[in-house]
Amino acid sequence: MWNAALFWLACGPLLTCEAAEARQPVWLRASQGPVEVLTTGGMRTARWVLAELDALRQAVAQAAPWLASAFAPLRVVVFSGEEEFAPYRINTHSQAYFAGGPDWSVIVLAQPGGGAAAALRHEYIHFLIRSSGRKLPLWLEEGLADALSPLPKTEADRRVRLLRGGAWMPWEQLFQAKPGAALYQEWEQARLFYAQSWALAEALVHSAQGRVDPADLEEWAAMAPADERAAHALLRRFLRRPRPVGRHWKMEGRSSAEVAPAPAGLVWTVLGRLSLQLGRLDDAEAHLRRAALVWPDSLPWLGDLEYRLGRLEQARSAWREAMARDVAGVRTLLRLAVLEQDLPGGEMTAVLERILAKDPTQEEARLALASQHIRRGRWAEARQCLLEVRSAPPRWAGFYSQALALVRAKTGGGDPIGTN
Repeated sequence: MWNAALFWLACGPLLTCEAAEARQPVWLRASQGPVEVLTTGGMRTARWVLAELDALRQAVAQAAPWLASAFAPLRVVVFSGEEEFAPYRINTHSQAYFAGGPDWSVIVLAQPGGGAAAALRHEYIHFLIRSSGRKLPLWLEEGLADALSPLPKTEADRRVRLLRGGAWMPWEQLFQAKPGAALYQEWEQARLFYAQSWALAEALVHSAQGRVDPADLEEWAAMAPADERAAHALLRRFLRRPRPVGRHWKMEGRSSAEVAPAPAGLVWTVLGRLSLQLGRLDDAEAHLRRAALVWPDSLPWLGDLEYRLGRLEQARSAWREAMARDVAGVRTLLRLAVLEQDLPGGEMTAVLERILAKDPTQEEARLALASQHIRRGRWAEARQCLLEVRSAPPRWAGFYSQALALVRAKTGGGDPIGTN
């Protein structure tokens, strides 16, 4: 009964009258494999997204099977237009963007119409690259995101004409571009950056017989201003006879996924996280506080918000609740362990045990747990922790050696402990 009361309290602003209902977008949810879609664009939009991504993954497998097999949770948020999208816009010209993060990543689309299909595919390649564990230079990641999308023919032709006209940017500027750089934000510079990055990526893929193998990718990622002559020659060769890698791909995908109303708590959690990542903390707080009443998965993000605002006690409280409800990932638990150590009344032991239950490779957590046991005179527990250490991180090496000697003395154990 109490949970129901909290739910209606949270939803109150949405349901107080018919006029208020009319102003609120109706969110729908659909999922297929690791992809979940949240949209105010209707049932057809939800299924369209899932079909597009299914088709693209199958197509990418032709050139980069290792990339197509990348697996991680993804949420796609599709608004119905500029008014809804405006609070979540990342810059003045982008109608879509990708935001990585722990636990799940998100692609945001302003609306389903227009060039949304190309934007969705572009951002999905970003997602696959990041999910594969690759960290590429900006020019190469953006170039591959366009080449493997693949870029619509009209846009590809426009870029070829632009570059054939001699509008090239300095290679040093291209190779050293970073996210957030001025050339990446100002539209005229951005369009040139995208065009040249795409053309060079296409040229490199063509030189590898239409494949993107991990070994080639490492070589391409190492390109630097010193390779300007080779890059120049590759680009000119491509411009003489453009043959984009995806020109013959058949993009055929479908989805019959069930589409249902999206839980309000889930929507508030996703929008709250987006607002937090964009630095719009007031909006993030409004969303996440409502979500926390009905959707436990929001608690780690509410803790992140509190931490960012300097409210450490509140952050600890949110993360403790997340751990109690088993919705805290290792990242959240590691941050909670630090606060338990630093704040009055803290207790690290249960947090460290939970970290190791979720990820036994966390050696620092294991050594910290051994330290807690030693402080309390729990020698058998400390000995067991140290027995399980495979390799102590360098900054723990001194503690590890001393702890070994102390535990041996206290337990009378003479057998070797650990393999440091």
